[in-house]
Amino acid sequence: APQVHVGADAVEAGVAAAHEIAAACSRAAAQHGRVRMLFASAPSQQHMLDELRTLDIDWSVIEAFHVDEYVGLDATDPRGFGAWLRERLFDRVPIGALRFINPRPVDVAAEAERYGALLASAPIDVACIGIGVNGHIAFNEPYEWEIEGGPLVARVRLHDASRQQQVDDKCFDALDEVPHEALTLTVPAILRAGEIIVTVPGPEKADAVA
Repeated sequence: APQVHVGADAVEAGVAAAHEIAAACSRAAAQHGRVRMLFASAPSQQHMLDELRTLDIDWSVIEAFHVDEYVGLDATDPRGFGAWLRERLFDRVPIGALRFINPRPVDVAAEAERYGALLASAPIDVACIGIGVNGHIAFNEPYEWEIEGGPLVARVRLHDASRQQQVDDKCFDALDEVPHEALTLTVPAILRAGEIIVTVPGPEKADAVA
């Protein structure tokens, strides 16, 4: 059954999540010598990532994937999710391997297939994710996804509520700057993970969590 930890504040919740993630990594590494991980990219993950960097983790055995990326932004744009994770984690730890979604592919459908094939090439051990204000998981909008079947990576059109969250989170200055489309791991792709740690701070997300 899922275990729930309620922190006194966002920092405490993030610290607790980081320790759960480190323990999950240790279990996976002990079992088969490597750890394949999924990472969400959002301010809600900041305290968790800050703590995770301080913990005794063998980063060299970790192969990291991010769970979603805007379509159309340059890969180096700091507002993109790959760049966000690089700045806050991957450029600060000796990560073994990074697998990023290309946000500006020649063929978006082919990129979804490429990334899906990478995910499917071996089991996923640990997923570090959040939940959006409107209930989106990665960038799967509420009531627009299935639990089973379908591709591991999909092209999706973002609801205005999800785009507005990016402005409210100060990731973009204005709504018209937020891309309308993204490539996202689907819910079945995330559920393939052996262990899933969900970090969701803030009263504005209480309804979505409930």
